[in-house]
Amino acid sequence: MKKCLPLFKKPPKNICILRLSAIGDVSNTVPLISAIQTQWPSTKITWVVGQIEYNLIKNIPKVKFITFNKKNGIKEYLKLRKELKNEKFDALLNLQSSMRANLISLFIKSKYKLGYSKNRSRELQHFFTNVKVQPAQSVHVLDNFMSFGKCLGVSEEKISWNIPINQVSLENLKKKIPNQPICILIPSASNPQRNWTIDGYLKLIEYLNKLGFHIILAGSPASREVVFANKIAENCSCEVLNFVGKTSLEDLYALISIANLVVAPDTGPAHLAASLNIPTVGLYAYQNPQRTGPYNFIQYTVNAYDEALKKERDSVQKNWRYRIKNEKAMELIKIKDVKEKIEQIIFDKNIQIN
Repeated sequence: MKKCLPLFKKPPKNICILRLSAIGDVSNTVPLISAIQTQWPSTKITWVVGQIEYNLIKNIPKVKFITFNKKNGIKEYLKLRKELKNEKFDALLNLQSSMRANLISLFIKSKYKLGYSKNRSRELQHFFTNVKVQPAQSVHVLDNFMSFGKCLGVSEEKISWNIPINQVSLENLKKKIPNQPICILIPSASNPQRNWTIDGYLKLIEYLNKLGFHIILAGSPASREVVFANKIAENCSCEVLNFVGKTSLEDLYALISIANLVVAPDTGPAHLAASLNIPTVGLYAYQNPQRTGPYNFIQYTVNAYDEALKKERDSVQKNWRYRIKNEKAMELIKIKDVKEKIEQIIFDKNIQIN
């Protein structure tokens, strides 16, 4: 088993990134790509990524994308094997601990196959890799992705995103949005256990409106998210624009780029906002925000995770990536705590609302 020392003293010819999903994790992979391209501009990069997530990153320059649509089942694995048949890489960076990624890695020919150490990997990933990456000092997902670069020999530590914004989408959205400070509220995550309460969101919208923000609801077209957002919009005491389910992923990214402030639970768009350096207040109780919070804005996260953790009676040893089992954990988040974080970020980031 190869120790995770710098593997390359000179630029490798080509490497393969394997990160299929989800939106937030794919966004947090981009700084690793940027670091590799900065230090080794001649290195060719191939990224195996999910079909949906591809729509976010497809215009990143000098990266070859191979998409995987899990809905196609075994046919998609056969397609991928055919696409990779004649490819050979100096290194594979398997950033995803899942059996699906494990199976895909079998089709990727590479001398070095980098993965997480046994105590940090899941779904038997350690059996499919031959180089174990040392964990970062931070538990944050992005920092641990960057550790893969260090293992290769990448010394570049600057965290930067280079996800292009669709300019057509941007111009079209600007025509629909009032010329005043914008707060984008992402009410839902893919897992409803991560959602705050409708009552909490209604109180928050009333507060943001009094501050002088125009509120836009945004999110994915998933039916559960659309229904949840509609309930909020229908019960608001002030005007909101409800874009949930009405934007593509590219449109959503462009929309977030217009915002002065984003408020979101633990969901992909929170990480998109962080990638655009849009001030972001996260609402967290289900997962550890130190691990999955919006990068560079974790100090503005409303953190009920620690309180929820104390209430768990499960005998299982709780570690840094433990997920809360109580389905009502997000009810621990109080409106006064959300207001406090919003006031703090408005002051610190000098957000102009008057």
